[in-house]
Amino acid sequence: MDELVSQTRQNLRVLTSVPGLSFVANFPVESLRRLPPIPGLDVAVGVTSYQLSSTIKVAVEGLNYGQLRAGQLTTHVRQAVEKAADAVEQIGKQGAEVATGATEGAMWAAADVAMEVGRVAEEAMQGTMQALAKTAADPLDALRGATHGVIQGASEAGLHVGNAVKHAVKAAREAAADLGISEQQAGKAAAQAAVESAAQLGKEVEAEVVDAVVQELMGDTDDGSAGETASDDRSQGSPDR
Repeated sequence: MDELVSQTRQNLRVLTSVPGLSFVANFPVESLRRLPPIPGLDVAVGVTSYQLSSTIKVAVEGLNYGQLRAGQLTTHVRQAVEKAADAVEQIGKQGAEVATGATEGAMWAAADVAMEVGRVAEEAMQGTMQALAKTAADPLDALRGATHGVIQGASEAGLHVGNAVKHAVKAAREAAADLGISEQQAGKAAAQAAVESAAQLGKEVEAEVVDAVVQELMGDTDDGSAGETASDDRSQGSPDR
């Protein structure tokens, strides 16, 4: 892990001269080891989050994935999150919990119906952020919660966590404008949450996630991984759901 972090620091330093990527130079590599907990996520997931996970899982599984148009999955997730957010009295304090439930449920569905893992992670993040951007939820907490849900769901479903994380961080950065924050803030929040969550899953997964985060921050996402289905993208040694 120390060697990986050292190499990561060198890679990020090279990017300081690349137009449009100067923000990456300020990414706190040291924080990959020690990250603050996400408020609301240091306790068991609440009833609202669990219900939302189940609702989205069922909704996504019911889609005709072969005929699914671009953005259609995003719309279904957004609508489900909007309804859940309306039912939460203190969404400002529970935004992270709601976000976790949304993306976690989508990843469960990705495994059960062999959907493209990267696409599901990305569109689930997009739909969740679009919905919570209209509420009093803290945008950074929401991003952290959604990223946590992607990792948790992918891990539970036996999917390659790194692939899902890469697309989750991409979606977080793209959602920055709607959330009223900078791309740097969005990328940092998602990246930190990703590595913190992965640290609970063992050193191998943690290293995989660090690598995925760095690749996304460097703009190296055109590797075809978005087109891999859950059946192609299961972690070695992980049980199928």
